[in-house]
Amino acid sequence: MRINIFLLTLVLMLGSCRSNSSKSLEIQQFSEIKVSEFKKKNVGINTTLRFYNAEEKTLTISYIECDIVVNGKDVGTFIKKKNHDVPAKSIFELPIQVDFKPENAFLNLDYGMVKIKSDVVSDVSIEGYLLSSQNGNEEKVLISARQAVLFSNNKDLYIDEAGKIQEK
Repeated sequence: MRINIFLLTLVLMLGSCRSNSSKSLEIQQFSEIKVSEFKKKNVGINTTLRFYNAEEKTLTISYIECDIVVNGKDVGTFIKKKNHDVPAKSIFELPIQVDFKPENAFLNLDYGMVKIKSDVVSDVSIEGYLLSSQNGNEEKVLISARQAVLFSNNKDLYIDEAGKIQEK
């Protein structure tokens, strides 16, 4: 009898610890990360985060924070604190723009100076999270993307599947 009460109590405790949050917000993709500016005093990159609200009700995105890493170096953080309502069963896109100083990613340590080549392929990753809520229940959704990005002012160049710079 005592074992049955213990097992019943254990089952009730485990059931109450179960999370009620559902993964209602599906991160679909980041669009291609593009270079908007590549100069000696400033570098700008942008992309668009696309996600889908799988719920039957509107969700509210209240906070987004993403760290941007270029060549293994943290170059900046994108933070958005404005509420965005995402209607039920719909896709929502949020533009992300980050500007940073070139020495934060393209510092040549051998010479102790910023070295910006005219065309360079770099590894860019975006890691972060967003907070969504519905009916007072808040959910943290992780965001992650990684791409090879061509830093260049020449619009006739692109990166092929092998990661090599090619001319259009």
